[in-house]
Amino acid sequence: VKGCLRMEHLSAQGNRQVAPDVRTYNIILSAYANEKGPADAEKVLQRLEMHRNIKPNSITYTTCMDSYAKRGDAHNNLRILSLMEKSYENGNLQAKPTRRTYVSALNSLAKSGRGDAGSRAEALVQTMEKMSQSGDSDLKPDTTVYNVLINCHKNSAARAEKVLYRMGKRDVVSYSSVINVYSKMGGVKAATRAQALLDEMQKEDVKPNAHTFNSAITAWSRSGSKGSALKAEILLKNMEDLYEAGNKSLQPSAQVYTSVISAWAKSNEPGSALRAEILLKLMWAMYKRGNKSVKPNVQTFTSVISAWAKSRDNKAGEKAEALIDQMINLYEKGDKDVRPNVLSFTSAIHAYARIGARDGAQRGEDLLKKMKSIGVKPNLQTYNVLISLWGNSQQMGAGKKAESILTKLEDEFRNGNKDMRPTVVSYTSCISAWAKSPDHGKAERASAVLGRMKEMHALGNIADRPNEFSYTAVINACATTYGDQDEKQDAFRIAYSTFKEMSESDDLSPNHVTYSTFFRAISKLMPNGEKKESMVSAAFRLCLRDGQCDSNCLFHMKNAASPELVADLLGCSDPSEAASLTVDELPHEWTRNIKHAPRRNNIK
Repeated sequence: VKGCLRMEHLSAQGNRQVAPDVRTYNIILSAYANEKGPADAEKVLQRLEMHRNIKPNSITYTTCMDSYAKRGDAHNNLRILSLMEKSYENGNLQAKPTRRTYVSALNSLAKSGRGDAGSRAEALVQTMEKMSQSGDSDLKPDTTVYNVLINCHKNSAARAEKVLYRMGKRDVVSYSSVINVYSKMGGVKAATRAQALLDEMQKEDVKPNAHTFNSAITAWSRSGSKGSALKAEILLKNMEDLYEAGNKSLQPSAQVYTSVISAWAKSNEPGSALRAEILLKLMWAMYKRGNKSVKPNVQTFTSVISAWAKSRDNKAGEKAEALIDQMINLYEKGDKDVRPNVLSFTSAIHAYARIGARDGAQRGEDLLKKMKSIGVKPNLQTYNVLISLWGNSQQMGAGKKAESILTKLEDEFRNGNKDMRPTVVSYTSCISAWAKSPDHGKAERASAVLGRMKEMHALGNIADRPNEFSYTAVINACATTYGDQDEKQDAFRIAYSTFKEMSESDDLSPNHVTYSTFFRAISKLMPNGEKKESMVSAAFRLCLRDGQCDSNCLFHMKNAASPELVADLLGCSDPSEAASLTVDELPHEWTRNIKHAPRRNNIK
């Protein structure tokens, strides 16, 4: 800028040969845009707009717009476009917006993440189409314009595909962009459509590239449908065949192989973990033969570990830990790309939790030590899985160990580590650990953890309030209590008060698991007699009122009540008839609200 001012000064003194022109300012603006940023670049534009003899041209405005577009700042990009249009309308014919100008505006919208990006982009393209139809052929949208418009519809595959068939000539970018939108949606319909577009483009003699195939593979990976992993691997095989046939742009990369491995990890199909590990070994073999592009990285290993964690194979924990050890060994030998991260370790610990191994808690603790030894910090999910592991161990002291981890989370959160804020999963897993432990006094300890959770929520320290699983876990701790009659009596007092609090809550209500567990508590903890009969009767009538009587409720109610009471509650004249009655023979009203939750693959 100082140099430009010097040139203007010399020009004013009569040296016309050094007079700056708009190209000089454009070079300066471009330098500011690249080194300083859009705000400084715009200052050059503003100076030029106020210049007496030199006016900004389309390149000036578009360069400034590009600077904002790179940052996804659509607001300021479109503001500069508006200034440009006004300058042209006011007589600056060199400031006429060009097709390149509108592409810059579209790019800014595509990168902005704005909810109205698609509609705003459509308006811009429609403006171009109208001006083109009015005789301005330079503004006729071309393939590039429509490709960027597709990217502006990244949240709507239907709109993106509508643009695909509205445009004239379609290229590999056009198809790949739409397939990429489908790949992010998830579901079998999205994957099927992505596959159809891949097939269509090849029929239209538009050659897919590696990005196209990877997007289609990702679509199958996220579909969650049966056979999706095999379809993803078939696409990988197609890539390999095309590459071997001479299309060197289709050499499968580590990212593509990792996407296929991820598809197997998510498939939950028999043998999926083994198939994922076979692909990992294939990648290593190719890498050692000189194919550097398929070198496995931390994401590759972690996807295989995740596959084992979800497999429920009896040796899943050992397989996952072996992969962790391999990663650590490679990392310590200098391979920084495979240093295991927190997700790698947490997935390996989860592998032990999923199979419920008795020694899983200790193996999880060993993995935690390995984790810390290479400087990887555990996160909330890591500790939640460890709490669950201690519950699965059913060892003496497991409840106390789980609670010590929960206390650690609470302390770290109070000390400012917001990432360690305990969740309902943290507390409920701890209560469950007490419930599954053989320790004396576990009902009281489980109830105390529930009380802590309620207090932490009331103080605003945690976002979650206890849910039906939290309360039911306390009742389960009572139902599995062993000991003398005094301990059983205390346990039932806690079970009853927990059940009563839940039943009277405005936010919660017992579900079929709660009722079933409460019947077990009555059966085990209350002595036979009138009070026990009265308690069973009252609880079962509530269960029927709520439509929550499943086969377990029916079974445990029968165990808790006398044959005569069972017959009365079920409306049978004969106790033997009542004893043989199944849940399928009950009135629909009694079972209407039973909801069986799907299995969860991850502890969060």
